[in-house]
Amino acid sequence: MPIPATFHNGKKTFTVLENNPEVMNALAKKLGLSSDLVFYDVYSLTDPGLWSMIPRPVHALLVILPLTPSWNTSRLAEDTPPSVYEGSGRDEPVIWFKQTIGHACGSIGLLHCLINGPTK
Repeated sequence: MPIPATFHNGKKTFTVLENNPEVMNALAKKLGLSSDLVFYDVYSLTDPGLWSMIPRPVHALLVILPLTPSWNTSRLAEDTPPSVYEGSGRDEPVIWFKQTIGHACGSIGLLHCLINGPTK
C-alpha cells in the first residue's frame, strides 16, 4: 500500500532521505542499480589524505550544505525560468531538475548523480 502524501505549509513533501552511505547503497540496490555503484562518506573537501581514502573513479559527489542567507539569495535567482532547451545527446551539458517537493534533497541529489554519471 502506498504511503499517503505529506503536506507542509500546503506543499507536498517527501520522507527525508538520510544522506549516508548505508542508506544510499540500500536504496540503489532496491532500485535495481548496478552493484558497482557504491556510496562513501567524504570527511573533507580539502585534505588530500582523506580524499585518498575514497576508491576511484568517482562519478559524483553529494554534499550537505547549510542554506545561508547569501546562498539562498543566489539560489532564488537561479529559479528564473530558463529558455526552452532543445539539445540532446551524450555530449550535452549536465542534466538538472529543479526540486519542487519538500524534503526531497537526497532523492533529487541521487537522481542527479545517476542521470549525469558515466551511463548518461
